[in-house]
Amino acid sequence: MKNKMQKIRKGIQFLFLLIFFSLLILENNKLWMGIVFLFLVGSFFFGRFYCGWICPINTIISPIDRIKRKLGFKNKEINDFFKNDILRYSFFILFIIGFVFKILLMKQGKDFPLPLLIMGIGLFATILFDARTWHRYLCPWGMLFSLTGRFSRMQVNKEVGCINCKKCRNICPGLAIDEKLNFDKKNCLLCLECLDSCPVNAIKYEKSK
Repeated sequence: MKNKMQKIRKGIQFLFLLIFFSLLILENNKLWMGIVFLFLVGSFFFGRFYCGWICPINTIISPIDRIKRKLGFKNKEINDFFKNDILRYSFFILFIIGFVFKILLMKQGKDFPLPLLIMGIGLFATILFDARTWHRYLCPWGMLFSLTGRFSRMQVNKEVGCINCKKCRNICPGLAIDEKLNFDKKNCLLCLECLDSCPVNAIKYEKSK
């Protein structure tokens, strides 16, 4: 059942990746912005499903990260420089400026390839470090969804029966699980890989406590 859920998730990811690139080719940015806005509002209630199930950047960098691990590539340690909130907020402000610039150009019938630019940075960060560096410290979309996701009425939690094997923490791409296995809903991507990794089915998606 768990593996089936992940197959469904990956199928949905691939579908939206096709939709994303199709809309880029058709120059229909407004529709994709509408999809993002819909999931942004939804994150107040259900969490960051956009990040784990829809985001085209995540869809592309996740398999790259898995391939690196299977081939035995050692990722560079995440430098404290990337963990600095100043860097994260500065990158987010640049993203907002770029987003406003894109909207202004769209009104003039022109375009600015902001989504592809961000995707390129995500790919570079994943190749040089790993996907966690991008998800947790750099992704501007993640920053935006973390602001709304912290108010989510639903979240992933550990339940009675947890054996503290920490498989969930080791696999979490959003670094949303601490040493005591507490789940931080604002950083949880809702990929549900933690649920899939749990050997005793002690992880549930439920109402926030």
